[in-house]
Amino acid sequence: MIRRNKCILWLLMISFMLALTSCGGGYREEVSQPEEVSYFHFTGNVKNVEVSIDGKPFFKIRRKGNNGGEMHYQVAPGKHEIIAKRVLPRKADVVLVKRILIIGEGMAKEVRIP
Repeated sequence: MIRRNKCILWLLMISFMLALTSCGGGYREEVSQPEEVSYFHFTGNVKNVEVSIDGKPFFKIRRKGNNGGEMHYQVAPGKHEIIAKRVLPRKADVVLVKRILIIGEGMAKEVRIP
């Protein structure tokens, strides 16, 4: 009888230990944050137009696709100075847009080029 009680006690202890160790893992809590990026979207007459964002070197606006698709440029959220100029051969550059824009996280702001 004592031997049987000892076996039952051992089986209970082993079962308890297995149950305790098998339930110990697997739960994971995390917080995901979206990327902190925003976009400028240039529309309008963008032929021969160059843009500078925050005083960086000028770059040409390029359309995506064959049908005059969209032009998105990724920037950090916050305050940005946009300067757009039309570059004409044998003539002085003409400043078309000079604005300070504030853009929030995850937003896209349209900049119309006349």
